Amino acid sequence: MPIFSFGYGSASPTGPLLTLANATGGKYFSSPTSLAEIVDAFLQANAIATDNQNLASTTYSIDSTQSASQPIYVDSGLDNINVFVNHNADLADLELALFDGAGTLVTDIDFNCIDTASTQSCSANISNQKLSAHGAGQWQLQLTNLNQSTSLTAAVNVSAEPSLSGTYSVNVEGVDGNAVTYPAPMILTTAITKDKLITGANVKATITDPNQVKSELEMFDNGIGGDAVSGDGIYSVIAPYNQNGIYQVEVHVDNNDSNAVYTTTGLLTPTIDGSVPEAETLPSIDENFVRIAKTSLVVSDVPYSDSNDSYYLSDDLTPSNAGIEGMVDSQGDLDFYQIENIDTTSEFVVRVSDLSLGMKPSLTLYKSDGITVIDQDITLDTNPSKTGYVFYKVATTDLESTLYAAVQHEDTPATTG
Repeated sequence: MPIFSFGYGSASPTGPLLTLANATGGKYFSSPTSLAEIVDAFLQANAIATDNQNLASTTYSIDSTQSASQPIYVDSGLDNINVFVNHNADLADLELALFDGAGTLVTDIDFNCIDTASTQSCSANISNQKLSAHGAGQWQLQLTNLNQSTSLTAAVNVSAEPSLSGTYSVNVEGVDGNAVTYPAPMILTTAITKDKLITGANVKATITDPNQVKSELEMFDNGIGGDAVSGDGIYSVIAPYNQNGIYQVEVHVDNNDSNAVYTTTGLLTPTIDGSVPEAETLPSIDENFVRIAKTSLVVSDVPYSDSNDSYYLSDDLTPSNAGIEGMVDSQGDLDFYQIENIDTTSEFVVRVSDLSLGMKPSLTLYKSDGITVIDQDITLDTNPSKTGYVFYKVATTDLESTLYAAVQHEDTPATTG
């Protein structure tokens, strides 16, 4: 039985709650407090526990007397669509109207609205009979702020039951579960199915970090950049991170450009004589579909900012082949290391190894004053080892009892590594 766990406050035991949810096929939710957040959490849980699909989850800020429009893509795999709208204005301030795929105002579906202590909650059900009567296509939910002077915020969630003929399903997760331990990469995977896996769709992930900073990443099924097998219906992306905490992930899937196709890649097992079975003829996908799926990943063990951005704030690095861990804290971050008690009569080598999170190091070496450059722009291209790290032998004439090493990302805009 899947268990859905909720953590509230900074003292909540995130690790055990996440482990409990993952072990049972459930989901962990971090501090959903507003009505809109709670509705969203329960719709996510419902999608995991059942075959229901989430079609939209959007928040709008609507100025006075203005409107916003939420598209609702109705395809052949949907029955009984439920629309939820939560807003912070008076009940009379927000007008809701549905338009079908032909752009016709739908007058036989009503919204039920109730006042729930500073938040208004509205819902409507588009039954299978109504869907049959009005047809598939791109429906629209129009939200109009009737207030003459005040803006409002409205959260829209749309979910649907699967049709008897099956539905397009989306599942998103971390490649190693929902826990990421530094320096392991954060790899997201998304599977799209309707009885069979589907490749060629458009898949985009929006990631919100612990500081509520959002980033958008395209996910690919091309066998590179974290994706294991090209064309197998499993889309992947390596997502950046640079701090501990909870990363919220929302994946948006659509077939706007009609390139989605069914696939059997990786599913055809050779027979005893070694021959590969003939692939079955697969039906075409002749409609657009839109789905969203959400998950959260918990990152741990990321070192805190080291503040060693100049030679006089250097971290001590002993010349004993022991090494020291470092990371890129932000764009343009530079990490300095002071190496003392160097034996100037022996060979001296500096290595930058154990690279992860897309790190492409650029090494600069300085003499004992921390200013005079011995060599710079030492990278994997200029000084690679046979096993994939930066290797630099300091010339005897440059050796002093104290040297400084500085490491930064070769890719200047990079924010992690």
